[in-house]
Amino acid sequence: MNKVLLLLKKDITLDKMYLMISIILSFGIPIFLVKSLDKLQITKGMDLMGILLSSFYCFFMMFSKIGLIEDKYKSEQYILISPVSRKMIVLSKYILFLLIFVVCILAYSVDSCIFGQLNKPEFSSVSTAFLFISIFMGIYIPLEFKVGYENVKFYLMLIIILTPICVGALGKGMTQESAQKVSAIFESISPFFTVFAVVIIVISFIVSCRIYEKKDL
Repeated sequence: MNKVLLLLKKDITLDKMYLMISIILSFGIPIFLVKSLDKLQITKGMDLMGILLSSFYCFFMMFSKIGLIEDKYKSEQYILISPVSRKMIVLSKYILFLLIFVVCILAYSVDSCIFGQLNKPEFSSVSTAFLFISIFMGIYIPLEFKVGYENVKFYLMLIIILTPICVGALGKGMTQESAQKVSAIFESISPFFTVFAVVIIVISFIVSCRIYEKKDL
């Protein structure tokens, strides 16, 4: 486990500037939502949008920079010379993914205490965001191990660009009443979302391990 933590530390500190930018984004995006959606008087579901958007952007900042550096310097080849298994390298990526998500939840929680317009993060919103993020990263991480960062970075950039556009259009198209109805539906089935998300992560981890074990570095 110590080796996994060292790999995680390596990923986090690989570029401290991008780490700081990611932290700023995790706090800044919910504030941006307050300014953009406050005129529409939509507060229900803002916790879902805030956590979802900040998570996407933080993942983009961290994983794109890590992928770029590792691809440029072939760092994985040097890491595998040390007593570190490929499974440990894969595990560190998934722990980083979960850590970023937790940081985004905490950042939104702090923002909600400062800005009254932001509703407190509810379990249904957190579990829904967790499911969406797990689907996204559950596909992205195995793909990166399979084809490399250079071939998958456009997929990541496309998702990051389209997500705020879709969320913004959805927010503008919703009234307070419709937002409450959608929120009520999600609240009723949200306990299952966390279970689905965990299953997706486990399956994705197994697939990533199998892909990476067979990969010729």
